[in-house]
Amino acid sequence: PAVCRPLRHQVTVQVRAPKAPGLPIKHLGHEVGRLDGEGLATLILEAAPNQRMELLLDTQGREDLRPKNPVATFLVTDRDENFVMDQDFAVAKRAVRMAARPQLPKAF
Repeated sequence: PAVCRPLRHQVTVQVRAPKAPGLPIKHLGHEVGRLDGEGLATLILEAAPNQRMELLLDTQGREDLRPKNPVATFLVTDRDENFVMDQDFAVAKRAVRMAARPQLPKAF
């Protein structure tokens, strides 16, 4: 008997980055989702069997986050898949600049 294998599979990705709410999530250079206010997102995408998928958290505009533009890579097999991207960020604290106290003139 002939077996018809699907040409595309459903891929579900749970993205978690609690220190970076609102970041865009990109695949192939296009925004496919955005983290909510708690840094969570669920994406449902389609992919061909044996396709490698890369998701990028776009940190452009967030100079305080490290690492910059982290990428997660997933390999889709010959079935529907579920993946998790769990990204921890270091958040740099902004430097606080203190104004110098004015110096009083010194007596001669």
